[in-house]
Amino acid sequence: PRTKEWLLVPSILSPLSACLLYLFVVKIGPKFMEKRQPFELRIPMAIYNLGATALSLYCFTELFIGSWKAGYHYICQRVIVSMEPQHLRVIIDQLKFTNIWWGGLIK
Repeated sequence: PRTKEWLLVPSILSPLSACLLYLFVVKIGPKFMEKRQPFELRIPMAIYNLGATALSLYCFTELFIGSWKAGYHYICQRVIVSMEPQHLRVIIDQLKFTNIWWGGLIK
């Protein structure tokens, strides 16, 4: 219920489309590159890795600060179904800014 308005969440078509696109690229990619020289990707990969590292650090700090302010325990925490902004921020951080969301997109 909380996430039904988020991008890629409300319908099965979004992840299904992403999977089909991946399979298409995996199937067509080798045939496309068969008679071509490999791309030089050292600089783009370095930029990508720096960006992914910075985004991971941002995700960690957002989740840590949000959960700390909301009084979460890091070993054992009961499920909170509150709609208070401080609890919603932690939930949004967990789903939107961690590996489920941004981390998954940058991988």
